[in-house]
Amino acid sequence: MENEIWKEIPRFSGRYEASNLGRIRTIEHYAIRTDKKTYLVKQKVLKPAINHSGYYRFAVKYNGKLNSFYVARIIAETFIENPENKEQVNHKNGIKTDNRPENLEWCTRSENSQHSFNTGLQKPKRGILNGMAKLTWEQVRYIREQKRIGGKYWGRERIAKELGISSAHVKDIANNKNLWKEE
Repeated sequence: MENEIWKEIPRFSGRYEASNLGRIRTIEHYAIRTDKKTYLVKQKVLKPAINHSGYYRFAVKYNGKLNSFYVARIIAETFIENPENKEQVNHKNGIKTDNRPENLEWCTRSENSQHSFNTGLQKPKRGILNGMAKLTWEQVRYIREQKRIGGKYWGRERIAKELGISSAHVKDIANNKNLWKEE
């Protein structure tokens, strides 16, 4: 079992620590209640919640308000240098709950997005699922049917004019079943 190393989280001025195993805990400290009485906050490991996207978040009192933070971001801020000032944190292995520093890296939004496609976390939206799609399934079936029954000269220029798309796109739709794939 790996030794757990705790470091103070810079942004929380002596109240919370992060560990190299991706955990967050309170540091024992005194706090003031709304009725102005002082009380002792004991050291304890916080239980993160998984949000709708599958990432761990935790809530802490910060600047007098309850705030929610991503565990990965706090671990990265605490353990990983960011000399290029990149704005996002990426999970290298694609496991959103693995917040160990060696699994995290600073990245740009573009790098993060590309990584999600490369690891299969996100799939490209093809056909009607793509918000920019100009055709319907009926039109795609029509193109493929025309090619099937039309032989060598099946009229792709005519179809392109009818549908308002390029003849190259008509050819791609007719020849590439992955371009418009029925689910």
